[in-house]
Amino acid sequence: MLLTTGATVYGDSWKSPALPTRQGGACADASDDRPCAAQSGRAASMSPVGRLLTRAQLPTQLFPALRGKHSVWEHSAQKRFFSGGAAKPSWNVAPHYRFGPSLPDHAYYGEHATYNYFVLFIRGMRPYLEKIFGDCALTIKSAALAVYRPLSNFVVRHNPELRLQFVAFASFLATHMAITSEFNEMYQRLVDITSMLELQAAQLHASEGFWDSASEQQEARLQRHAEHLKELEATWEEALREATMSRNFDVLVRYMTHATSDSDKHHAHAGADGDGQKGIPPSLMWNFNAMPYGKDNPDTKTFPIPDHEQPYRAFSLGFTANNLSGNWGDYIDRQDNKNAIMRPARMMFTDVFIPTTK
Repeated sequence: MLLTTGATVYGDSWKSPALPTRQGGACADASDDRPCAAQSGRAASMSPVGRLLTRAQLPTQLFPALRGKHSVWEHSAQKRFFSGGAAKPSWNVAPHYRFGPSLPDHAYYGEHATYNYFVLFIRGMRPYLEKIFGDCALTIKSAALAVYRPLSNFVVRHNPELRLQFVAFASFLATHMAITSEFNEMYQRLVDITSMLELQAAQLHASEGFWDSASEQQEARLQRHAEHLKELEATWEEALREATMSRNFDVLVRYMTHATSDSDKHHAHAGADGDGQKGIPPSLMWNFNAMPYGKDNPDTKTFPIPDHEQPYRAFSLGFTANNLSGNWGDYIDRQDNKNAIMRPARMMFTDVFIPTTK
């Protein structure tokens, strides 16, 4: 193996040209830049780990001629640190150690925990915000004073003493309460009239049997039929007795004609008088339970509604009670929104819970 450096050739023989010898722990010729024989032999026979531990010279340090043409070797010959640090540490990061090919450091490394970007931004906006809020506060204050000062001057002019001012303030409170109570009573009277009209309509429906169920209506029909049958039998017995005693058939006909006319009259005015005891009862009686109801009942749907036109399910979110699922149940169909496990804890899902009495 031959290493050619300039005019000197180093081969297998290290004796030509002759190397300086070590005397007293140092080379004899200190001005000579070439390595001494003892040093070169010890470095050549030492392992790389041994050279690192003993800080022995590397081949690039032994042969200065290699430094000019092999700068990488010279850089690798610097002092090593087993901790992985650099010989000359610095705060900058090498480009090949960064996150992206063109990502700047401020976009990769985190911001300061205290003086972050928002804090710096809001500090920069502080003078502008102070100006805006200060002007708004001054405007509101000026408008309030423009209303308060004339009123205060008027009150002080007519009530110069503290006693008079107290009387004026009490009079203002009394007048305010009187006007408020008058409007409240007027509104309450309107509400009472509306409630009484609704109650009258409900009672009218009740007299017509609108709130009765189908079974209650059937029982009422049977009761009216029995009463009507009893009245007809009594009328027949009376008519037959009178006709027998008078031995006149016209009396019997007169009784039957009178009963029929009364039945027609009662049947004609059954809706107004509320008395359907006599006459032929209506074949169809309309009640509240006969009205179709329910979201799944086909009788309540005239035309199909597209899904995008269906309303969203209402939900509730509060501090003490919420219904995020949107299951409200159905009181009319007696559908509970709580299952068997959640029913005992119903008071936990309400704002105000009135317990049962039994």
